[in-house]
Amino acid sequence: MSLCQQHNLFDAIIHIYNKAMLDYITPAEKLLVILSTCLASPPLTEQQVKLGNKLLVYISCCLAGRAYPWGDVPKDQVKQVKYDVYSTITALHSRTIGENPEPPYPHLHTLLHFDTQGFLNVISIAFEEEEFQTEVGKCQRQRLVDILLEVMVKEESPFSASQVGLLFTFLARQLSKGEGVLAVSRELFSKVLGVLTKEEEQGSKEERQQALLDMITAGGWEYFDMEVLRQDCERV
Repeated sequence: MSLCQQHNLFDAIIHIYNKAMLDYITPAEKLLVILSTCLASPPLTEQQVKLGNKLLVYISCCLAGRAYPWGDVPKDQVKQVKYDVYSTITALHSRTIGENPEPPYPHLHTLLHFDTQGFLNVISIAFEEEEFQTEVGKCQRQRLVDILLEVMVKEESPFSASQVGLLFTFLARQLSKGEGVLAVSRELFSKVLGVLTKEEEQGSKEERQQALLDMITAGGWEYFDMEVLRQDCERV
């Protein structure tokens, strides 16, 4: 294991923990800590980007009950693996807090900062799993959505307007499925409209315009006040 870590043999690290120790949490945490450190000193190298993409694939596999990089998790372990990895990425604090202070839900911060669209795609796929269709699963879906909103939509948010727009596009698509599973207030859609139409906001107007169009196309019409939407868009 020391050699694997020394030479960044991430696939080997995952394999050893998964197969030899039946541990799906530790490799996720190890890779998240490495990626978080890399994100603190941008820009990312090609190898660091590969690490982040590998982490997203690993999380996606675990949440779908599949082994990484191929095959299936043993049937008697599937539910536990899904629960363990879900709990890891939604943890309020990491298990090994370093010297530097970390934000609430540090692992979600890391994944969202690395690739907002990619991570939200992973969550969309995971929400299709049967575990998220039960009453308990629906509560877990709502909890994750609430955490994402808490992390990304706040005063002095570390996320750009286009990243917040991606979150609300994701939410609009979930809401447009008509399952009545998620509860998102109209006030929050008004808040994101304010973010996307703020003239001094970072990110190009084209990016923010596309994020807003995606939200509307995905079923967000009913969550906006039409007059406010028109006025804000005309103003910007």
